[in-house]
Amino acid sequence: MKLSRGSWCPSCYQLDRQNRVIITPKLREIIDGLLLGDGSCLLGDKGAKCSYILYSCTSSLDTIAYISQILQGNGINQCGKIYQVDKKSGIPRSRYNSRCYRDLNDINDKWYLHDRKFCPLCEIYYQIKQTNCSRCNTQLARKIIPRDIQITPTTLFLWFIGDGNYQDKPVFTLHTNAFLREDNKFLKSKLAEIGLELNYYKHNILSTSKKYIVKRCFEYMKQSEHYEKIKKIYSGTTYYKNKFPEDDSVFEYKINRKYLSNL
Repeated sequence: MKLSRGSWCPSCYQLDRQNRVIITPKLREIIDGLLLGDGSCLLGDKGAKCSYILYSCTSSLDTIAYISQILQGNGINQCGKIYQVDKKSGIPRSRYNSRCYRDLNDINDKWYLHDRKFCPLCEIYYQIKQTNCSRCNTQLARKIIPRDIQITPTTLFLWFIGDGNYQDKPVFTLHTNAFLREDNKFLKSKLAEIGLELNYYKHNILSTSKKYIVKRCFEYMKQSEHYEKIKKIYSGTTYYKNKFPEDDSVFEYKINRKYLSNL
């Protein structure tokens, strides 16, 4: 089985004593939510036979620290420190690495193409060594969506935290630009199964501006045990405080009284 490789973690690299973890349904929904967003599950270099979770996203250090606690509570321990990257850009971005686990190889196998890469915009396949698309220069990807994925409240919430966006219009958006069109349509159908009918747009995003659907998305995510805790962390920051609606009043349809007076 060929696996997607990443950077080597020397503190986890032990051929004679590899870390083990049981992939429970609860842990699987957490990992799936992270990988739908900015998370990765990569194989360590230097001949390592185990994989690790890499999570790098535009979230505060406190949010990533909480996600580290969630993973630790389910058997995935942190490796090294959480640190900020891209400080010069002005956009806070934090990075987390887990320890390596042999049992994460199955996750890696489900989520990655192992013999080729693709351009998510042009949908052209390339050899594994290619880095950018020859037509549009977009960075190539190889993450695919497992067909056994379940969009639970926790999975959707962690996906939203990593690669989602909310605007007060209101608009609810999930960025899926790293996936192929067929995977986007599959995710659209999985969301529709739970009553979340988002639209699929050309530039690979799933979004809706229908108030009742946006409200339904947040009501579904609120069922996650982590919703209120992460929302509280976000509310204490300036950069992320608008990630969530202030209250349910934004979902109410306002009556045009001027129009009614003319009837």
